[in-house]
Amino acid sequence: MIRQERVNNALYAIHQVLIRARWLAYQDMAGGKNTALADLLDSAELLPALIAGQEDNTEVFRRQLEGIAAKSGYVAPLEAFDFNIPFNWGRVVPGP
Repeated sequence: MIRQERVNNALYAIHQVLIRARWLAYQDMAGGKNTALADLLDSAELLPALIAGQEDNTEVFRRQLEGIAAKSGYVAPLEAFDFNIPFNWGRVVPGP
């Protein structure tokens, strides 16, 4: 589980990961191999399980986001988690 006060931040962070994955996929429309997208999705795979778990996985979740930032240079998910940014699910957030 993620501490209750961080659930919205965690979901927003996952949203940001998916935005980046979509952006990377569009960069590879020529049909080449996109290992950056695969790496990003590998890192994101664990995030929902950490949110849904019964124990406090808040720090593990954050470390996953740090890993994404370190590998890809894309810090929006980590910033979304770290800062209390109000997230409006109805608002479209542009990709990079």
